[in-house]
Amino acid sequence: MRSLQVYRALDQVPNRFTLCHTVSQSVRRIHVNGNPFDGTLTAVLDGIGSGAFHGRLITLPSRDHKALLAA
Repeated sequence: MRSLQVYRALDQVPNRFTLCHTVSQSVRRIHVNGNPFDGTLTAVLDGIGSGAFHGRLITLPSRDHKALLAA
């Protein structure tokens, strides 16, 4: 079940906000168009919960919000 995967992932990433942010970035990075989205989400949660991604999390570059507001 998905809730069990979330609880296992919370053992690796104790902050819920950080876990949500990490999962969303990871899903955006590894999702392949044409594949089911929930399968990608399950794979990411399993990977984080098992520790397979430990130390290998890649963050996406953030947008410069000040530049967007100035434009």
